[in-house]
Formats: sequence, C-alpha cells, structure tokens
Amino acid sequence: MRSKHQAFISVPIPSRVPPEVVLAHIQKYTPMLEHNSVVISFSETTPNVALVLSDPFFGAPNSSVRSFESTERLTLAPGLTRDRKWPVTFQKTPNGIRSRADARAGVIVRTEWLIRPRQDVSTPSSTATLTEEWELYEELIVEASALLMPFVSRTADDVHRTINQKVIDEVARNYLFNALAAISRLNEAINKYGEHIAKAHEEESTKGWSIKYR
Repeated sequence: MRSKHQAFISVPIPSRVPPEVVLAHIQKYTPMLEHNSVVISFSETTPNVALVLSDPFFGAPNSSVRSFESTERLTLAPGLTRDRKWPVTFQKTPNGIRSRADARAGVIVRTEWLIRPRQDVSTPSSTATLTEEWELYEELIVEASALLMPFVSRTADDVHRTINQKVIDEVARNYLFNALAAISRLNEAINKYGEHIAKAHEEESTKGWSIKYR
C-alpha cells in the first residue's frame, strides 16, 4: 500500500542578501545535492527529458533540465549504513526549481523550492520602515510504501531542513565575502588614483606649473 507525506519548510533570507542572489544559487542545482547530508557523491548524467514529459509535477521540458546520479549513505542502525545510487532530475521555474529523486524500494521524492516574500511576517506598524522580507520556501512530497514511510519521511524532513538552512548560510557568507572584496578593490582603486594625482601634481610643480581643480 502506497503512502504520501508532505512537509513545508521555510528559511528566512537575511535582509542584506538580495533574493535574486539566492535564486541564482539554487538554480545551479548542485548546492541542493552538496548540502544533502546523506549524499556522499554525485555526477551529472544525460538529462532525463522523458521523465519530465511523463510527470505532471514538472513543466514543459526545456534547456534547464539536468539530471544527476547521486550516491547516498543511509544509516539503518547505529554503526550500520548502506550506500545506494539513484537518479535526481531538476528543472528551473521562474521563482525557483523543481526536482524528483527516484530511490530504491519505490520511494519517490518530489521537491519544489521557491524564493518568495515571507508569509509569516507580522504586519509592521505605520511608523516602521517597510522592508520586504523574503524566504526560501520548500514543498516536499514523499511517496513510499506505508511500511517504509515512518523512516523515510522522518529522514527526508530532517535532511531537507538542513539543506535549506545550509544553502542560505552559504549564500549569505559568499555574498558578504564578495561585498567586502568589492569594497577592498574600490579602496585600492581610489588609493591608486590619489597616488596618480599626487604624482602628477608633483611633476607639474617642478615645471613651475600648478594644477587647477574646478
């Protein structure tokens, strides 16, 4: 007997990070695999366009479809693990991505990630500064046999919460690093320009001229 499990996960995007930066990051697809705690490796394969065509969960096939073979390590009991390979297919949407993973024993995991305005933010007072807040929102749908579902659903929920938080943490960290690097480059350019002006002024002064600034 088949059973279905749904979970909804939201992680706030820090206000200093533009939502389009997070969107571009998740649309690379690989961060969702890299931050999956049970995935130990993955490699890209031929896009499974036939799967996209046959599953209404996806939109019409396009050039954004990419497929991977992931190797996942499942903990069955303390000290007991098992490695398994299964395919994962991704597709972009205007505001996010969709993915489907087909695991062993008939387990199917469909996931949609969206970048959207936060849905659980309290209404600000009239005197508050109005700043739109955003979130990484995920809808997770797991299909499996009723016997396996308790284990599969618990594992999926835990893994995907971690994925989402790590993705946001990574984007925020990289964005801050890039911003600081840009500021450093700007300061360096300003300093070089100042040195150039000072040198030009010194050279002109030796000729008995002066530089007039408007």
